[in-house]
Amino acid sequence: MANPMQQFEVKTIGPKIEIGNFDISFTNSSLFMVITVSLISIFFVITTQKKSLVPSRLQLLSEMAYQFVAKMISETAGSKARPFFPFILTLFLFVLFCNMIGMIPYSFTVTSHIIVTFALAAFIFVGVTIIGFIKHGFGYLKLFVPSGVPVVLLPVIVVIEVISYLSRPISLSVRLFANMMAGHTMLKVFGGFVISLGVVGGWLPLSFSVALTGLEILVAFLQAYVFAILTCIYLNDALKFTPLTKEERMEVAAAKLIGAGLAAIALAGAGVGIGTIFGNYLSAAIRNPSAAQKQFPNLLLGFALAEATGLFGLVVALIILFAF
Repeated sequence: MANPMQQFEVKTIGPKIEIGNFDISFTNSSLFMVITVSLISIFFVITTQKKSLVPSRLQLLSEMAYQFVAKMISETAGSKARPFFPFILTLFLFVLFCNMIGMIPYSFTVTSHIIVTFALAAFIFVGVTIIGFIKHGFGYLKLFVPSGVPVVLLPVIVVIEVISYLSRPISLSVRLFANMMAGHTMLKVFGGFVISLGVVGGWLPLSFSVALTGLEILVAFLQAYVFAILTCIYLNDALKFTPLTKEERMEVAAAKLIGAGLAAIALAGAGVGIGTIFGNYLSAAIRNPSAAQKQFPNLLLGFALAEATGLFGLVVALIILFAF
């Protein structure tokens, strides 16, 4: 089975270019970024070439993208965020096209690299922070001082709030990077199972691969949407700056704990599933030892699927606790 992480390897295209200690060579990651920007440009050129009151199918696509992002901004950041509409639209389409292009076989997923997603998140974080200080001056620092907190607890709460604020670019970048890398890795693993098990046993991982491909297309869109909407929420904090009350923060913390607890239920299901799989295998092997060896690959496949479900639940629980 091929290494599933090989698909994320950055390779130099053309001559290697170095300036001092910095390697600025053109890579496959750079190539697919150029392709992404080119496709977005071509998309808008084609769809807006013939504008009319009764939109054509192509014009309708660009208008849907425009209205989708405009509605997202108005609902999360309000009318004050309208000047930032071009940036949010560009950001959403860039992440969406990068994710969708990565679904094409033998292509490269730009957003599966933490350096790319962190660069985007850091740019957003610095920009939003600058906007907050421009709008509110040093009064923006009140964001770290929740109302209604006792004076005794204030130093601890301020430290927690500062850490939470500084972790925004980390959570924003890791969420996108981890989802895209995990999904593509699982697709590669199931594809390897299809080849190694052959025609007889490969139908099960093949069906999972087909279902997982559909799920990954949905995840590709959702991650672009989440990336854009969180940018709008951070922008809203900078433009309107209304600190949460103590009760509101307690509700958010309770919701995080409840969500993490629900996600962790998958671990119990995985434990029951693994126990059932091995118990049934052992009882069947005792009754018919000659068939045990043939069913061993199916045993490992079932074990891997059950364990993957538990690990996925654990990752979701950790993301809810520490990334939101």
